[in-house]
Amino acid sequence: WKIATTLGLAGTVVMTLIVAPGPIIPYKMEYNSFIEQYFRISKEVRDTEWLMVSQEEGYATCMGTGWHLMTGDFLELADPKVPFAAKEASGGRIDVPHLFIYIEEEPFETYSKMRELKEAYQRRLKESDLLKKWVEEYQRENSDAEIFYQDPYLTVIRIYRPEIGDHFSEKVIGPKE
Repeated sequence: WKIATTLGLAGTVVMTLIVAPGPIIPYKMEYNSFIEQYFRISKEVRDTEWLMVSQEEGYATCMGTGWHLMTGDFLELADPKVPFAAKEASGGRIDVPHLFIYIEEEPFETYSKMRELKEAYQRRLKESDLLKKWVEEYQRENSDAEIFYQDPYLTVIRIYRPEIGDHFSEKVIGPKE
């Protein structure tokens, strides 16, 4: 047992010298601005009174503070010709006063480099183009959309409907007395 212990210890020392330990660095899946804008939204807007339209990373980001809708689902449900209203789906409508649409100007590099994510990368590029067209058409028909944030990688469009806020509060809290 002494020889086995000595060999094990010697092996550990040799491996430590050859393969220097370092911190585990996970790969990123999104730009910092994506999260920074989430923090800004969560500070400026009351919980559950906003909806984020984005790709899958946004789902976990807004859990507990806001609502999330996948970009592809939004493109199927939303009509750009009317002030934001989703078609009836799953027995309900999306009625929140604040809508934030995340448009990826360029999907994060992980999606273009990893062979397993090539299909997702192509989908994201397509949905981003469709979303830009949706926003352009919406802005032609309505006046409540504005650029909330923009950088070379991300544009966040905010659609604010104050009239929903009154009704929304009554649904959550109860009617005003």
